[in-house]
Parts: sequence; structure tokens; C-alpha cells
Amino acid sequence: MSMPCKKPSLGPMFGYTNQQSTIVWIRGTRSRKAILRYRFSNGDWQYSDIPLQENLDFIGVRKIDFNGNQDAVSVEVTLVPSNLELTDPAALHWSNSRKIAKGSCRPAPDSNSEFTFLTGSCAHKGYGPLRKGQEVYKRIVSSGDCESDFMMLMGDQVYCDHPGTHGLPIVPAWLAGRHKPQRVEAYFRHYRSYYRQKHFRKLMAKMPAFRIFDDHEIENNWKGYRYDPEHDGQDEYGDSKTLLQGLTAYLAYQASMGGGYQHTEGQVAIDDLPACAEVLNPNSTERWNEKPKHWGYEFSWGLADFLVLDVRSERSNPNQEGANILGEPGQYERLLAFLRQGDGSRYKFVVSPVPLAPDTNADEQYGEEGVPDDELIFDHDDTWRSYPEQRKDLLETIRTSPDINIMPIFLSGDIHLSNVVEIKHRDDESFALPCLISSAINWIVFGVQPVTENDILLPKLEDGPLLESRLQLRETLQARKEQSDYRVEFFEFKNDTEHAHLSFGQRTACTRNNYMKIKVDQAGVTAEIIQGNGKRFGAPWFKSRDDLSIQRP
Repeated sequence: MSMPCKKPSLGPMFGYTNQQSTIVWIRGTRSRKAILRYRFSNGDWQYSDIPLQENLDFIGVRKIDFNGNQDAVSVEVTLVPSNLELTDPAALHWSNSRKIAKGSCRPAPDSNSEFTFLTGSCAHKGYGPLRKGQEVYKRIVSSGDCESDFMMLMGDQVYCDHPGTHGLPIVPAWLAGRHKPQRVEAYFRHYRSYYRQKHFRKLMAKMPAFRIFDDHEIENNWKGYRYDPEHDGQDEYGDSKTLLQGLTAYLAYQASMGGGYQHTEGQVAIDDLPACAEVLNPNSTERWNEKPKHWGYEFSWGLADFLVLDVRSERSNPNQEGANILGEPGQYERLLAFLRQGDGSRYKFVVSPVPLAPDTNADEQYGEEGVPDDELIFDHDDTWRSYPEQRKDLLETIRTSPDINIMPIFLSGDIHLSNVVEIKHRDDESFALPCLISSAINWIVFGVQPVTENDILLPKLEDGPLLESRLQLRETLQARKEQSDYRVEFFEFKNDTEHAHLSFGQRTACTRNNYMKIKVDQAGVTAEIIQGNGKRFGAPWFKSRDDLSIQRP
């Protein structure tokens, strides 16, 4: 009997994965239902349906249990009419490649295993015939790096606030970042356009990916404190429904793969996808206070534990006393608890979409004297630099807390270049906190962030002393060198046979399309930057386990 099968419009992709299970994601279409089959090695096929969520653009997720299998799970998905009474799913046209979509995913290894993972951020699709939005994805697939354990996507996976990517070869600069969608369907449309990229789809069907948003999934430089239904339309406030629209699309196309969408009903925490979608209803703010307080989550892989931070939702106004980028109580306490877990035998990675360091000196009052305290403001308030007191408190806690036994490694994106910096302390030579920045997978037209002596980006990265107080905005750089306890040192990517070294005062960064490949083993952590053209950017960065272990007096 002929079965009216149809290939899913997107997927399968794989999200949150551990030793026990993985989450498979697809997008179907109206008036269709999704049928999944999967197996391990050459075992028997097992069949299941994948419920499609109409109010989430017909996406669907299904958890697959590994049941102790160490082999990859092979997945195939097809769509059939929703009114079809299906008694034997094995009778569908599974041999017709035009009607099914395939993928495979390996379970996480045991807790003593080494592993390799990839990081990236800022994946603009590009414009016109010279667009390079797929260059990095194509490189990962063709080089075999898709055999890495997983990929960490650290924000700006889509640019929903930029004009559509069909049409003119370049975009007017005044529209980029100011073209936020007006309806949730427009957000969905951006995701569909990005996710249809050929090599992105190939990659996501071969390995799990963990995801977290930054700003462009919603609108440029958004911050949680600027949204309140009671103040919509007032100065300094955005449109609350814009946030709900962007979060609904994020739930559909990213968070649904990871489980990081816990919301509350009264005092009860709920981890249910359809229920969360109802709370985020983009047409109403009635259940505003029930939406997720943040979208961060944790996972473990092999020798390491990961904490993924949402650095947008909990922000308070940086120009007020007690300003925080992470909520207290909230993610800040969770971060400290994460750092204190264990005896120091496991590596710890913290994903912060905006870098903990380095800073960018973009404030107009920078270095001015005579500015009253209440007029010292952060004009550029998008990074940890705008929350210097909380950052210093975090660094001091890591440096002095007796129950933190291993130095965390911070992973970030956002700034459209890739480099490695370490945060050092003026009086504690043993303190060196690594920050690995991986950005951009692609940026606008040619996939290059130009760097010259007069360029707008690299010279504004601050090496030397970190800003530690809002009051320091009035001080010169030299004055801060004398007062700040913490400073930043850039890693110099030298092309030699030995691991390169940190060089104070050197700003070394990759500004072409790139991703970072990170290996974690018993000896330590190695990171290398790989450009879209396949070339390595200098020598790898390496940090031994002994160097990361914190020895207390």
C-alpha cells in the first residue's frame, strides 16, 4: 500500500545528551504527524511518534534512552497525514531517502573519559552572493571535526533583529540590529531561514549541540530589567511582547532541545514544553511572572562539568547601586555552588555568552575627572565590565574560597573575534583564570573583522587592569593600574612548535570566521582556533591539570 510520507522540513538535530539519553528535535508541518524510528548498531528498529507543537511552529522533540548502549543511535523521521490511522509504522517508505530524514548521535562517555568539543558563536547568515554563513559548518563537516563529541553554541545562533538575508548583497548599516520582528511568526521565519543552511543541517544531524542565547535572538543588547508590562512604552523600557515573542522562538528552536525552560506556577517549578509555551504566550502578558527566571542549565561530559549561564534575563540596571549581571538570589548563587562542588578532580567550564574578560573601553566619560558620582554611567553596558563589583566578588571568591579546588575555564563569544586571555591578580602569582573567546562563525558580508591601528574593535579591547568599580570610570588607565587588583593578559598565538605563552600588553586575536576545538584529557585542556578556510590560527593554547588545580596554603 502506498503511504503518503513526507520529509520533515528541518531536522533531525540532537540536543541535551548524557550517558542515559539524548533529545532528538525536528520541525514538521501543519496537518502532519511525525513518526520516528531508531536503533543501535544493527539491532531491531524501534518506533515512536514525535508530538508536534502547533504554537511553537510545529517543532517536536522526543527523548531517546540509550539503555546502556555505548554505540551511536541511528535515527530516521518521516511525516504522515495527521488523520492517518497507522497500525504498522514499519510499512512506511523508510527506504525512500526523499521522504525521510536521517541522523545519528553517540551517548556521552563515562566520567573518566577524555573528549573533544567545539565552540562557536555569532553565526550571521551573511548577505548576497559572497555570503560566508556556511563556511565554518562546511569546514567542520569536511574536516572530520564533526566526529568531536559535541558543539557548544554560545549565542547569536540567529540574527532575528537583522533584515532578512535574501536580496541585496550588503545591508544598510543603520538597519542591522534595529530591524526587530513585529510578530512571533517573523522570529520563526528567521530561524527557519538559518536552520535550512545545507552544511548546518549536515552538522547538526551528526553530533549533539548545547545552546544558549545572547542578544540577537531577541533584539540587540537586550537586558532583562528593561522589560516590564507595567512600563511598556516608557523611556528606557522595551516592549514586553517583543521579549515574549523572541523567547517563544528560542523555546521552539533552541531551548526545547536542552530542557532549560523551567517556569513556575505559584511556587511549583514546571519542566513541561507545552506548558512553558502557554506561559510565554506572545500575545499576552497575563502570566508574565510565571515565565522562566533564567534559561541557564548544567551538564556533564567525560572528565568535566559545565554550567551554562543566561547573562541577559537577570540583569539589573548597571548604573544603580548593587547592580548584578547574574541574579542574587539566582544564577550567581548557582554559579558559586557549581564552583564549590567536588574535590577538584573534575574540570569545570562556565559558559558566559558575553566574556568575563577582556573589557572594551567604550564609555564616553572614560578618563574624565570632575564627573559627579551620580553622573558616572556605563554608555556601553552590554558586558561584565558594566557589573564590575559582582565580577570582582566572583574573582575574589574563586581566589580565596577554601572549598574551590580547581580553576574554572570560562567560555564565551559575542565580540566577533577569537582569543584567549587570563585574569591575573597583582599579589597572587598562582591565580590565573582562563577565558576562551570563540567568535564569530560568520559576520555579515565577507566573514572578516578587519583589524588596523585605527579600527573600531581590537584596539578597544583592554589589556592590563580590569575595571573594578563604577567610580573608576573617571580614572585614567594609569590610575587604574595602580588601584586594580586584577588585570588581563592576552595569549600570544605564536607559530612555533612549543605552546605559546602569555604576553602582557599584546592583543592577539583571530578576526576571520572561525571556531574553537577544545580537547580535555588527563594531562590538561588544549584549545586551538580553526579558521573557516581550514588554517589553524597559531599554536594551541594549553593548560595542564596541575596548573588548574588550586593549592591553598
